[in-house]
Amino acid sequence: MFRVFLLIQFCFLIAACDSVNVVNKNDQKLVFTAIKSDYKVTDRNNYGCEKIDETIVKHTLQKGVEVTDRDIHDYFSTSGCTVEGSLIINDTKKSFSFDYGGYIYIGDELIIGCAKKCCENNFKYCTWESNGLK
Repeated sequence: MFRVFLLIQFCFLIAACDSVNVVNKNDQKLVFTAIKSDYKVTDRNNYGCEKIDETIVKHTLQKGVEVTDRDIHDYFSTSGCTVEGSLIINDTKKSFSFDYGGYIYIGDELIIGCAKKCCENNFKYCTWESNGLK
């Protein structure tokens, strides 16, 4: 009986760890959970892109700002290195694509870009040019 209790406690612990909330500091209505990816890198330009882990994606989700496709064009560089996965945003499951230029496409309607606060401390995945974004 005690073993069953420990097993149940362990399962709850694993589930709790998997569902850690990542709240965007610039828009606290954006809450991300269940961030999943195999972190397999797509290297479109044969740059020899290094493997990343969830901390890079979480950092961008937490400290990035909402941007548009035009902002990506004007203020960011496209690397050709991407990682895809899924997440839950405000209780809705979405796919995501993280570009090593420091931005994440979430579904078809949201882009989070790594700008001023996100790029602090020499965040490696930041190509943002400070021409007007937060």
